[in-house]
Amino acid sequence: MMAYTQINEGTGSIMVRLADGRLNVTIVRMVNNVERVVPILSDEYQNDGRWHSVVVNATENSVIVTYDYNRTINTNTVLQLSTGDKYYLGGCPPSAVSQEGCPIRGELKPFQGCMRRIVIDGQNVDLNRLAGGRLANSVKTGVQFNYCGIVDRCTPNPCEHGATCEQDWYTFTCNCQPTGYNGATCHLTKYEDSCGNYNPFGEGVARGTKFIDPDGSGPLAPFPVQCATIDLHTVETVITHDSMARTAVSGFAGAGSYKKDINYQGSLAQVLPLMMRSERCRQRIRYECTNSRLLNSPNGQPFGWWVGRTNDKMVYWGDAGPGTQKCACGLDGSCRDPAKYCNCDGIAGFETVRGVDEGYLTQMPYLPVIQLRFGDTSPGSGFHTLGPLECFGDIMFNNSATFKAAEAHLRFPTFQAKRSGDICFQFITRAGRGVFVHNRGARDFFKVEMLSPRQVSLSYDVGNGRQEVVKQMTYDLNDNRFHSICAERNLKEARIVVDKQRFQDPALAEETIPEVMDAHESLNLNSQLFVGSDTEGRNGFIGVMRDLSVNGVHQDLYSAAIPAWGVEPGMVRLCEPVNPCQNNATCIEGWGFYECNCTLTPHEGPTCSNEIGARMESSSYLEYTFPSEFRDSVKDNITVGFITEHKQGILMHVVSETGNYMTLRIKDSGGIQLRFDLGDGRDEELNNDLHDYADDQYHTVNITRVGKRVSMLVDGYLLNQRTFDISNDRFKGLSNNGKLFVGRIQRGGSGDTPSNKGFKGCISRVMFNDVFPLKFYFLKKQNIEFQRGGTVRAVPDDSLLRSSCGIEPVIMPPRTVEPWPTAQGLRDYGWVRSAQTSPLDDTDWRILIGMVAVMIIAVSVLLFLMCRQVYRHQKGKESVES
Repeated sequence: MMAYTQINEGTGSIMVRLADGRLNVTIVRMVNNVERVVPILSDEYQNDGRWHSVVVNATENSVIVTYDYNRTINTNTVLQLSTGDKYYLGGCPPSAVSQEGCPIRGELKPFQGCMRRIVIDGQNVDLNRLAGGRLANSVKTGVQFNYCGIVDRCTPNPCEHGATCEQDWYTFTCNCQPTGYNGATCHLTKYEDSCGNYNPFGEGVARGTKFIDPDGSGPLAPFPVQCATIDLHTVETVITHDSMARTAVSGFAGAGSYKKDINYQGSLAQVLPLMMRSERCRQRIRYECTNSRLLNSPNGQPFGWWVGRTNDKMVYWGDAGPGTQKCACGLDGSCRDPAKYCNCDGIAGFETVRGVDEGYLTQMPYLPVIQLRFGDTSPGSGFHTLGPLECFGDIMFNNSATFKAAEAHLRFPTFQAKRSGDICFQFITRAGRGVFVHNRGARDFFKVEMLSPRQVSLSYDVGNGRQEVVKQMTYDLNDNRFHSICAERNLKEARIVVDKQRFQDPALAEETIPEVMDAHESLNLNSQLFVGSDTEGRNGFIGVMRDLSVNGVHQDLYSAAIPAWGVEPGMVRLCEPVNPCQNNATCIEGWGFYECNCTLTPHEGPTCSNEIGARMESSSYLEYTFPSEFRDSVKDNITVGFITEHKQGILMHVVSETGNYMTLRIKDSGGIQLRFDLGDGRDEELNNDLHDYADDQYHTVNITRVGKRVSMLVDGYLLNQRTFDISNDRFKGLSNNGKLFVGRIQRGGSGDTPSNKGFKGCISRVMFNDVFPLKFYFLKKQNIEFQRGGTVRAVPDDSLLRSSCGIEPVIMPPRTVEPWPTAQGLRDYGWVRSAQTSPLDDTDWRILIGMVAVMIIAVSVLLFLMCRQVYRHQKGKESVES
């Protein structure tokens, strides 16, 4: 509300206010004891931060409202007018609300802005008199006189990318809706900068139209492309244009006299960044001709050509190369006229026969095609067809660096973010904390770091004290999968966006904090941008970073990592291409180190090569009871390693409560036998009698069953394989008190193994599918719970003595440790030198000598003054005594 007064002895009122930014004059009057309201509303907005004028001239027959000096609204109304003696400007005190009908504050906010040149009933209002005279007590707190305290927050426009700015007394608001950008100042794009980033986690992207912003927060506008996933690691980007339809060419005789300009969905400035980050691009070109020459090969002046982005005349066709003046048929000699290099160039004898030359243009330095030129179509004719620009892959995913040490980092130019700025990247790690990027000034700073596996922080200071915004995730970010982060700070807020593509609602991916208004605004940084650690080279990130962009400009991580200590260019895995973990164990990448997960192996140790075996006597055995959740199997995998001199014993016996079983044993001949019955009621056998394995040597037996087909490998050699004629191919019933025996069978029945006929020797690597009974037994003895459940025991108790069965663990060669760089290397790379690591150069010596000289002089002067003072004191004392 700007002004209010009562009229007609309190039976009506006139109020001037702003309603949704527009001038509104409301007249309330009584007619035959009925309240009538006459609203007057301007057509333009006045909340634009500029000075406006308004004059309300009310007479008995009309109300004339003039605003901005020359815009007039005239309302004819019968108004018996007698003005009151009180006028309220800017708002109403509580007494006026109750006594004079002034609007309640909750219904109409007080005016926030500036007023000047106030005239009431033809009299200028003396504002100084209001401020200091007898009416001073009626002035509400918060009114400033002789000063307009409104701040123009929209000049210069803090909103980016063409967004409009609106403001109130306290802050400004940017309308980002039509821009394709978001955030408080419309700084960050709503879209990705490539089709690859619509599929950053390798989960695939459905074919369809996507908007691409090739430079992120930079000046280039988003534009539509077609995205599709070729495979988990390759995306296709298709950029269409206005000339993809088959188009006739006729009546153009001169060479190149027909001209067709190609207009793509995006400008050349928008298309080129997409091409530059693609692994390869191509564009299909086709010309159909009837008595119309194309390149006029082999040596004639061409009638047709195409023009690429370099604006050069390209005299070659699809599937051929630059400078060849050939089409595809000219490369393999398949043209209809062998003397020509294009089908369309061979017109002799083919005047009425349509020819076709087509193929892909693949030389990226010249693509895309921006113009087509043809001729020789009078009296001949032709048709041209130009396909869309197709690009594949995303090399920015390969532009990465592997940080192997917490002190390692890369350096880039200072982060320019005085009014607004953003840093975006993707990372993969197993570490639970670490600094991603850090930039400092004399006092200001900007830092993005992982605080914990589920917390990512953006902290900064622009002179108003340290500010921090923390994004709390519902899942771990150190899961060895790629994640994305964008950190932005602008005049109004700071925000951090994590894994935007994983959320249907982008708001769920971000966290924001407001900026302090009317305080320090500019982020002044002067150090280099440290990537991978803080500016002291500490608290570093260990893992891989890729696709780093600063204010929409991509940074070359790969090249920067080549000379850097503790950083390797590219994505360097220690678990690939050769798995350092033994026995099919899972290698867990640590980026600079690795760990071996031995859970699904019968081994243990750093590389899962430590043998877990036991020495057994013929009377001892191991019994494992399957858990109730154990599932029936169509595929079975049995592995046992052993050393023995005795031609007897059960290597493994697996049996269900219903009698289904599989038995692996040493025969009396020293051979190996597998006997089983999966429910058919008859015993099936697979024998290997090629060798006497009771030879006091270590042997490994592997049995693989897939349905009805069973194979036996001994010491890595396939010795027997057979498909059995059985009706049941599932091993059922182990979840119902199923048992696994090692050494001998002891079930309390006729099938039990005599105590003197059990296995005697050393046995290890015992595995049935994902059950490892020997490993479970020794874990149990160490009070370590094993994951598969079930129970295991040895009979007699403690009769199994752990042994490696003479198998030594595999010792991997130590990894080469990159030496700490020399002093010269530190200087070359720009590291801060320390006295412990860097010798002093001539300049350093001069500075040091100078400092020492100054200190010596200062100490000498101090000693002189002290001695003189002591001398004077002693002299005075002697005088007194005298």
